[in-house]
Amino acid sequence: MTMLSLGILMVAAPAVTFDQLADRCLAVHKRATSGAFSVAFSSTGTEQNRSGTYEVGYRRSDRLRYRARMVPTAKSGPVDQSFVLNGGTLYGIDHLTHQMLQRKVVAKGTLTERFQSAIALDEPIRIAADSVGLDLFLSPLRELRGWKITERGDNRQAIATTPTGRFEITFSKSTGRLAAVAIRSGAAGLRWTYSKWSSSPGSFAVPSNYRRVSEFYESPPYPKATDSATSNLLNATFAAHGRLRYANYRVTDSSGVTQVWLNDGAARQINARGEWKWSGGTLRYTKRGSAPQSRKAKLREVETALAQQGLEIEPMLHRWLQGRNPLSTMWKPDLQARVRGEITVGKMRGSILELRSSGIRITAIIRRDTHLIHSLTTENLDRAGNVVASSERRFEYLSVGKPLPKW
Repeated sequence: MTMLSLGILMVAAPAVTFDQLADRCLAVHKRATSGAFSVAFSSTGTEQNRSGTYEVGYRRSDRLRYRARMVPTAKSGPVDQSFVLNGGTLYGIDHLTHQMLQRKVVAKGTLTERFQSAIALDEPIRIAADSVGLDLFLSPLRELRGWKITERGDNRQAIATTPTGRFEITFSKSTGRLAAVAIRSGAAGLRWTYSKWSSSPGSFAVPSNYRRVSEFYESPPYPKATDSATSNLLNATFAAHGRLRYANYRVTDSSGVTQVWLNDGAARQINARGEWKWSGGTLRYTKRGSAPQSRKAKLREVETALAQQGLEIEPMLHRWLQGRNPLSTMWKPDLQARVRGEITVGKMRGSILELRSSGIRITAIIRRDTHLIHSLTTENLDRAGNVVASSERRFEYLSVGKPLPKW
């Protein structure tokens, strides 16, 4: 029987059951002991709606990699992270901040079980990379009754409706693999769409020049951009400040000039009050007019130890040492952002970015070459929009992105 609708030929499927489709899919995935695929995913109607893509490669039973890219939402910032299981070690890689963490995994178990001994693995990856996970996913679906199966092109779509939800599982007619999963229950729903199946797993290499950290910090949402040009500038500026590991810069504000060195987890700072250095767990400091001193100090103790000597740590330097993006603290998601124009100061070409919310206006000049902040003016406003207080900080970069000589 055929039916013509909107110029598309729909063909009723031959007599095939959900169990048969599931059996073929499981058999295909069992035979694929290595490979790669992509998943586009989205979730709606939940507290944390997200959408994005996974790029996945695997080789049973010792290697699994995936890269997750997620678009920013009103509650969360963008995500671009990879996780690579290679033998007995799991590597986490943050491509936005150029950071990497490392975890040991258990020696026994399936590929995904070993991965999940160190970190949770999202289900759309688990069911496609490991036939055991796929079998566990399909088993409760086999118990559903009333599956309706139709064909369209290369897809065989199985639909079942229950009192608790609607299930749509799509299989490729030519390969037998999963093509899509869509599940809806009330207002909540999810969809996974699979593509780019390959027998080659790709590379499991990890970066050699990313900073080692013990954990990743979740990126909060960015300020609200009024247009695409502002969104692009915010993305570039957050990315530039998030991945900085090496820098020598000066900050000028109402208190004077502070010179700063950031050298891959080590730091040095000089201003009118004195000088300090922190490296390898040792803090050395010299208050102006006093003899040099040193003590052991963990990173979380540095700020307090300096304050006790009447010294301080430059705020952006502090966040970089913590492995955080300083803009995530400075620019809150309730700010409205807009590009106000371009500017040239000497040889520096920059973009003027304005950020506003109730009672505050921030004007930042962002360098066109590095997307680092050139100057930052913060104004407190009264209810009529008049400026009641203001402060300005100017940044001069002497070196960016290159390892600095040890001090």
